[in-house]
Amino acid sequence: MNLRNKQYYILNEKVSKDEYFKRIESLKLHTSSGLKGIRPEFVRFAARFPQKNLQGVQNENVVGDYLTNCKDAFYCFDSRNLWSCKFITQAFDDAKDCMDCTEVGNGAELLYECCYVGYTAHSNRFCTHALGNNSNLTYCYYCPSSSNLFGCVGLPGAKYCILNKQYSESDYKALVAKITEHMKQTGEWGEFFPAECAPVAYNLSHAHEYYPLTKAEALERGYRWREEPSTEFAPSSYQVPDSIEEVTDDILKAVLSCEVTGRNYKLQKQELAFYRKMNIPVPKLCPDERHTRRMKLRNGRTIYERSCAASGQKILSTIPPDSPAEVLCEEEFLKAID
Repeated sequence: MNLRNKQYYILNEKVSKDEYFKRIESLKLHTSSGLKGIRPEFVRFAARFPQKNLQGVQNENVVGDYLTNCKDAFYCFDSRNLWSCKFITQAFDDAKDCMDCTEVGNGAELLYECCYVGYTAHSNRFCTHALGNNSNLTYCYYCPSSSNLFGCVGLPGAKYCILNKQYSESDYKALVAKITEHMKQTGEWGEFFPAECAPVAYNLSHAHEYYPLTKAEALERGYRWREEPSTEFAPSSYQVPDSIEEVTDDILKAVLSCEVTGRNYKLQKQELAFYRKMNIPVPKLCPDERHTRRMKLRNGRTIYERSCAASGQKILSTIPPDSPAEVLCEEEFLKAID
């Protein structure tokens, strides 16, 4: 933890090259029991060290987490190369002057309440899945290389269309103005597509991972909820070996059971080849449970005001105030790491 430019260290202890590989071998990381033994020890060890208030590099005037090469980015997460953006998550390079968007970038500019929009997209509002050289789209879905569309679906290379119907430029502008005024009166204008248009249930969405709701809370807000199919929970007679060295190709024909949730899962041929190449044990947890555990290792997407544990200055961080972690501003953190 918190080391820079170091080589052959174990739990921050300097060891020789030979000793390093001997100790790594003694941990038996190719076995499930070996991983279970070292993981809680490392968690306890890591808790002794301070953390930076946000994860990121080469940022200027940002609030959020997991950011790279961003400037003037407020409440943004898991993004890189943002410029003057607010409330952005998972932007993939070069988004400028965008707000309330998810999965946008690569030359995107002036987007508002959009998701999966990018590749030189410009001046779009309330759109989704509009990738590729489009502009001035409003309430559109799957309309690449298009411009000046309102309420259209699946129109590539189109212009001046409303609800997929072609209009002249003058008629288009006049009718869009009327529709917009009507939507303002009904309260529909200015918001993304309603929850009933969501393609997945809330408990299967990214939102549920960061802002979990109970089934009752989700249904009260009008979100769908997916019940667990009972057919996915059949006991398996196959016992996953402790060591990857003991695993034979027969495992590819077996239906496995998660040792925590009971959910069934299978291995793919390429997956087993990867485990063998990396010399790591076959997981005894289903993919969903593994994903849930990985998510718990990440910081959330709620910003809290804290005080730097070293300087006392006010800082913003996704690490909650009730966390026992020692949180530092970037300046103090750089002093603390070795």
